[in-house]
Amino acid sequence: MEGATVIPILPAGVQRITAGGSTSYVGIIDQDTYLKHLYTEDSQYGLMVEATMLRTLGFYPRIIELRGLGEQLEKFTGLAPLQGRFRWTRQAAGEVVCIYMKDVRHCDIWLGNLLL
Repeated sequence: MEGATVIPILPAGVQRITAGGSTSYVGIIDQDTYLKHLYTEDSQYGLMVEATMLRTLGFYPRIIELRGLGEQLEKFTGLAPLQGRFRWTRQAAGEVVCIYMKDVRHCDIWLGNLLL
């Protein structure tokens, strides 16, 4: 899509865009609920891989909950003091351990992929 301009159209209920990547953006529905939306239909394969990974992982307190494709993802929001950020760092390390213990290999772990 070199040279193309992408103008996101907000799905019903999305108040604003909070983050974006190469294939999708995340929009806020309310304080606790976010929706991941693809720029184009060509990006569905990556979303299906992500959905499969989340189903494989199952429930873990600080990993997003897959509510269904085309529906909503959950996220905790808010600012925190330094102690809270240290706690989140430990929690993120635990999440990575959980992912690897279930034999899922995530090759793109970085701050932008953590929902804190």
